Amino acid sequence: MRTEQSKASRVVWVYEAGPCGYGLYWYLAKKGFACTVCAPSRLARKPGDRVKTDRRDAVMLVRALRNDDLSRVHVPTVEDEALRDLVRARGTAKQDLRQARQRLKSFLLQYGVRYSGKANWGPAHRPRHEHVQRYQRIAQPPQLAF
Repeated sequence: MRTEQSKASRVVWVYEAGPCGYGLYWYLAKKGFACTVCAPSRLARKPGDRVKTDRRDAVMLVRALRNDDLSRVHVPTVEDEALRDLVRARGTAKQDLRQARQRLKSFLLQYGVRYSGKANWGPAHRPRHEHVQRYQRIAQPPQLAF
C-alpha cells in the first residue's frame, strides 16, 4: 500500500462489497485501521451514468463517506464466514448429487430400465443382478468390420 500525505487526523478505509469476500476488511481491522464496507447497489448514481472507472468510484465513495451517505454492510466474523462457506458447499454437494441421480435415471431409462415404485430414490434403485448383466452387454464396444 502506498503512503499518502493527508491533512486529516485519521485515515478511514472504504470499499464496495464484492465477490472477493471480507479478507481486506479483516486485514485492515487487525492492523488497527477504521474500515467500512458499503453496498454498491445502494450508492446514489446519476441516471445515465454508465461509465465505471476506479477513479470515479473512489471519488464517489469519498463523497458518500464525507456526507455520511453510505449503506454499510454487516461484516461477519471469520468464524461466521467459515460456517457460511460450509453451508454453501453443502448446498452445492446436494445439487451435484441430485443432478447425478437424474443423469443415472435418464441413462437407465434410455436402456429400458424403469422404476415403477413411488419413492423418488432409495434402495430399490440399486442395480439388481439381471440389470448388471444387461449393463455389461451394453458396455461392450460394438464390433466394426471394414
